Amino acid sequence: MKSRRWRRILPACPKIRTNRGEGMHKTDRRAFLKFIAAGSVMSSAAVAPGMAFGQAAPHVVIIGGGTGGATAAKYLKLGDETVRVTVIEANQVYRRCYGSNEVLTGYVDLDDITITYDALQSKYGVEFIFDTVTAVDPETRKVSLKSGAQVTYDRLIVSPGIDFIWDGTDGYSQSLAETTMPHAWKAGAQTMLLKRQIDAMPDNGTMIIVPPPNPYRCPPGPYERASLLAEKFMQDKPKAKILILDVKDGFAKDQPFMLGWNRLYGYQIPEMKMEGMPDDIARPDSPGMIEWVAGSLGGKVGSVDADAMTVTTEFGDTFQGDVINFIPPQKAARLAFDMDLVDGNWCPINHLT
Repeated sequence: MKSRRWRRILPACPKIRTNRGEGMHKTDRRAFLKFIAAGSVMSSAAVAPGMAFGQAAPHVVIIGGGTGGATAAKYLKLGDETVRVTVIEANQVYRRCYGSNEVLTGYVDLDDITITYDALQSKYGVEFIFDTVTAVDPETRKVSLKSGAQVTYDRLIVSPGIDFIWDGTDGYSQSLAETTMPHAWKAGAQTMLLKRQIDAMPDNGTMIIVPPPNPYRCPPGPYERASLLAEKFMQDKPKAKILILDVKDGFAKDQPFMLGWNRLYGYQIPEMKMEGMPDDIARPDSPGMIEWVAGSLGGKVGSVDADAMTVTTEFGDTFQGDVINFIPPQKAARLAFDMDLVDGNWCPINHLT
């Protein structure tokens, strides 16, 4: 059960129309402002001190400048340009995870997935504070920052991103991810570490990918990664192998992925996934470049050994890899826990907003 003080932080959003290139109709702007005003009342209190609707524009603060926070900021300003929107973000630039698999293959550079906040500031009038949030007080509607500053808001949006569960597998740790078995599930240094390992892998080497259990960020991502790397390896490491050891017995879009792997890389589709497959699929006698092991068939990894570069499944099978891309279980970022916004490891979502 969430704290009562947060229960009205995300009231249902009215239907608000936007016209491309024209913003909103006047009636839509009035509805939008009523929505912002309603969201500011979390108890019997009125708006925060010094902020009165009708005298000053409502102030919406967004914690987190990733895809979610930045998109919210843009559309708040499109909804009504008079609304003051401030994004609090720790980093000066954003490196998007979607598209980062192409950095691993060399199809694009890290700079190509690095986004600045210039357009949000200059084109849409979004304000930015580059700092780290240390606390939020919903009673006084104040956000405290690492620098010691405080920011007052009328409406708060929290979009802090994800964090990892480091203690779910014997032998695995955050320090291991930063040195030996990168996850590359946050773009930047992790992406480049994994890329260097892939580039240095022997022509006949083995890359092991360990996807996380559900739920996690970008469910098709590990399998898109395997697909792109297989394409790359076919060109410059044709004897390489990609072994996917999965805790799950299925994954997002698994049959289309497997059909593609079958046709392009000689993948042996397991019997558990044959239902609904076309009659003309290839039936190779030996495993192709990609091999996927389902959890119930021995794919669940129970421990890792960084010195030996091995992973051992709960069935007791040990596999050695030249590169081990271990993607750990995930959860909402720490701030969501500090604010008591989580239910389990994730934040419930009001889909009407």
